[in-house]
Amino acid sequence: LARTFLSLYWQSRVGGLFLSSGIPYDVDIVMGDLLETARLLRSGGYDGYLHLKILPGASHTDIEEAARLASRISINVETTGPSRLRALSGVKDYGQDIMKRLAWVADAKPGRHTTQLVVGAAGETDAEILSCVGDLYRAAQPSRIYYSAFHAMPKTRLETRSSTPAWRTNRWYQIDYLMREYGLQVEELQAAIRADGSLADADPKEILA
Repeated sequence: LARTFLSLYWQSRVGGLFLSSGIPYDVDIVMGDLLETARLLRSGGYDGYLHLKILPGASHTDIEEAARLASRISINVETTGPSRLRALSGVKDYGQDIMKRLAWVADAKPGRHTTQLVVGAAGETDAEILSCVGDLYRAAQPSRIYYSAFHAMPKTRLETRSSTPAWRTNRWYQIDYLMREYGLQVEELQAAIRADGSLADADPKEILA
């Protein structure tokens, strides 16, 4: 991968790289591979944008090394809390594997880290998401939060769950912008949440107005 990317870079065909991985086996081994790829890129003369994904359960040392090598790092919180994560994964611990690592990421790369939520994956309400997002911006201060819509996949434990409509994710980007760029507080944004804890498919700015 490093050789391929460097070849494309020197041909001016690429200008940045987002490097991520699933967790097919040992987290430390996979993180080691990600970091070694980053070292090869840097030693090969690439000094441009490099985003490294931090895996849940990564060591403190690996996170600090990733922060040294990369322009930006990130770890995905995926969902709003421990009970919701248990609906998605039977092996990850929300407090230890994700939130503890998020704190390490924030310390290692202040203002240069991000995270992501999968909207609708665990049946969480939009009211839960709003509370979670507010806490994330206050405690970890990511440069931004990304949102992706859940899509049910055949032959998975969540194949019978309804996929999240694209409009819901789009509304979350709008709410996030109001919070991140305009400084609106969670208490103010709660007006955009209906009594049942859900968002309406309407511009939150208009609802708040």
